[in-house]
Amino acid sequence: MVMDIKVNIQDQGNILECLSSVFDIVQSVKRTEGGSVVLDFSNIHTQSPVLTLPLSILLSGTNKELTYVLSDELKEAHLGNQIIADELRLSAFKAQMQAYSQTTFLPIVAFPATKAKEDEKDSIQSVVENILIQQIGSVGNISLGLRYIIGECIDNIIQHAKSDYGYIAAQTNKESQYLDICIADKGITLLGSYKENNDTDIVSDMEALKAANRGISTKNLPNAENRGYGLITSKKMLTTGLGGLFIMISGSAILIKSETFNEYAELPEGLSCKGTIVICRMPFDNKDFNYINYVE
Repeated sequence: MVMDIKVNIQDQGNILECLSSVFDIVQSVKRTEGGSVVLDFSNIHTQSPVLTLPLSILLSGTNKELTYVLSDELKEAHLGNQIIADELRLSAFKAQMQAYSQTTFLPIVAFPATKAKEDEKDSIQSVVENILIQQIGSVGNISLGLRYIIGECIDNIIQHAKSDYGYIAAQTNKESQYLDICIADKGITLLGSYKENNDTDIVSDMEALKAANRGISTKNLPNAENRGYGLITSKKMLTTGLGGLFIMISGSAILIKSETFNEYAELPEGLSCKGTIVICRMPFDNKDFNYINYVE
C-alpha cells in the first residue's frame, strides 16, 4: 500500500507555519501502515531551509520508502538530495556555489564535521558565507555577525555532535530584508553530548537544551565552562542586536526565542530529532548594528 501525502502551507514565508508543517509531515509518515509514502510538494514554491533541512533531518533513518514529488523550486533546493561538498574539488565546489550568488537561496549543503577534516570544513564554510553575503548585498558589521553566528553553530557540531557531516541551507528575502539560515546535524544530540562528558545532572532533552542555552558547555577543554557562551552571544546578537528569531531543536525539545519571547517546549508526541537543528531568521536592514557590542 502506498500512502500519498499532499503538502500545503498557506504562508510559506512563515517560519513557525513551515516548521509545524514539517512536524505534521513526519508524524503522518510515522503513522503510515504501508512501507511506501509519496510526499507531494508540487504546491510548495518556497525554497525555505526551515522546510527542507529539518524535514530531511527528521525523516532520516525512516524505514519507509519515500518518493518525492517536487515543484521546480524544491528540486533546485536539493530536498532529499543534498550537495556533498567534500566529494568535489574545492575549485569545483566554489564554481557550483557561485551560481547561487545571483539567486535568493542556498540549497542543502553537507560539509564534513569531523576534526580530521576541519581544514576542508573551514574552506567550505568560507565559500558558503561569501555566497550568502553576496546574496544579501551586505558588508561590514552585518557580515561579521553572519560569520560569527554560522561559525558558532558549525563549531558546536564539530565539537559536540559526533556526526560525520553537518548541513546548511538558507534563503534570502530581499523585499523584507531578512535571511533564513538552518544548520543541522544527525549526531548524538545535546543530551548525548552531556552524557559523553559524564554529566549526571542532565537527564532529559529539555534539561540539556536549557543547559546549553545557559552557557553550560560540554566541551572537554580548559575553561570549557566559558566556551559555551558563544551560543549565548549568537542568540543575543541575532535577537537583541538584529531583531531576529532563533530556534533550536535537539532530541524531543525545542526553544523559540526572539527579543521579546523565550519559550521552551516539547516536540509533538512521537517526534524526536536525532541530532540538533538551529534556525535563524536574520534581518539585514539594521544600519546601526554594531557587531563588537555583542562579542564576549
